[in-house]
Amino acid sequence: MLWNQNIDPTKDLSKKPFILWRPFIAAWEWLVPPTVAHRDRQSPLARWVATFVIISLCTSLLVLGVVFARPLRNSYKNMRANSMVKESRRMAENGLIVNSVKTAQEAYSIAPENEGAIRLNFEYFTLMKRDTALYFYDKLKHLDALTPADEQLHVRCLISLGKPKEASLALEQLMRVSQPSEALMKLAEEIWGQREQNKPLLNVLRIYHEKHPDDKESTLRFAKVQLSSGNPSEIGLGMESLWKLASEDDAIGLQTLEYLSSLPSLTPADTTRLIERLKTHPKADDRHYVTALKREVQQSPG
Repeated sequence: MLWNQNIDPTKDLSKKPFILWRPFIAAWEWLVPPTVAHRDRQSPLARWVATFVIISLCTSLLVLGVVFARPLRNSYKNMRANSMVKESRRMAENGLIVNSVKTAQEAYSIAPENEGAIRLNFEYFTLMKRDTALYFYDKLKHLDALTPADEQLHVRCLISLGKPKEASLALEQLMRVSQPSEALMKLAEEIWGQREQNKPLLNVLRIYHEKHPDDKESTLRFAKVQLSSGNPSEIGLGMESLWKLASEDDAIGLQTLEYLSSLPSLTPADTTRLIERLKTHPKADDRHYVTALKREVQQSPG
């Protein structure tokens, strides 16, 4: 019958598609006739189904475009901003400070919510001692993206802006919520040590020293603050720690001896002990030997 005849004479019936593909090909040709003859034989149902599929597909693409357009656009902007942040840091390393700052600001203008761009501008405006740095700090805080380094930079920012009270409060709050670290201890010494707030600094350093008894650098910092506290008890404990460190044959031991030799007054016994140690320390050089000789002359001028 006519219905069973091959209506596409160009089609080679001897070459049939892979058996697993045949149902899909048949369904596709049912919805989208490959020739005019096939289209003439297409049933009304197939035409309605094809129309529905096309409309559904276009609608889905439109919805997907609306839903994902902004995220894709933001993703592209973030990629550009991240690239510019890296470029800005590279410029800063090469000494191109002005271009570096401009690039950082451009990165922020492209992606105002980009964490890297915000942090970089926070760093730069802090170095420039500008109030704008606090704006970028608040942006990081709003994004819940603050790191311990950001919090420490915030304290330095407040100091550079002439806000010592706010800096001290921020440092105290940071100490309560952050685990003590070497960088944080150095910051506490810089802030509270310069303002002669020995009590809070002593407490912070003592807590850190108790948790890290093997940290010799921390012990040395703690002992120095103890000596400057004016408290006889703290001074005694500090001297005890210093002599313990000075007995070590490493670099910290020599550094401790140098600090002891810089003290304005030592007891005769401590002076003798210092002279002997300066002469025998394995890392000492000619400078330390000369210092020991000067101490000997001062101790016995006759």
